[in-house]
Amino acid sequence: MSQLERHLPGVISGVFIAALLALLWPQTLLGPAAYLPVSGDSMRPHIESGDLAIVRRGGGYQVGEVIAYRIAEGETGAGAVVIHRITRIERDGTFVTKGDNRLDEDPWRPTRQDVLGREWFHVPGGGSWLAGLRSPLPLALLAAVLAMWVTAGTRESSVLGTSTGHF
Repeated sequence: MSQLERHLPGVISGVFIAALLALLWPQTLLGPAAYLPVSGDSMRPHIESGDLAIVRRGGGYQVGEVIAYRIAEGETGAGAVVIHRITRIERDGTFVTKGDNRLDEDPWRPTRQDVLGREWFHVPGGGSWLAGLRSPLPLALLAAVLAMWVTAGTRESSVLGTSTGHF
């Protein structure tokens, strides 16, 4: 088996993981994606309360697209995130939005800087699932599993004689 054949699966895996990270890296860590648990029924039936919406920043936004935006400072609800559909774009470049399950347009006029991104996809029930993971018991269980995995990996390496640590 040649060097290339031996290393090819690792290279392919590395490229795949790098591409996945480039697509899914969170905006809080300067990436393109935002993960938003949905609450409320304003976007039913497209998006339900309890879903997880994944949005990505885009070059431009168009009428008909679902976007997430942060309500600007000085506005009622400032700082809250809204996930609604663009119904029109004003001459000044601001967006007019409305929930699919609403009759009236939103009172806010987000600018491009307020937009977190367009809907890339959503995970039904994902927001509820994520909220459940944030409670202390699941976090403790996850930490325990990770600790056991790391410990088992270290023990296996030393049994196989590949440990570089000193005793």
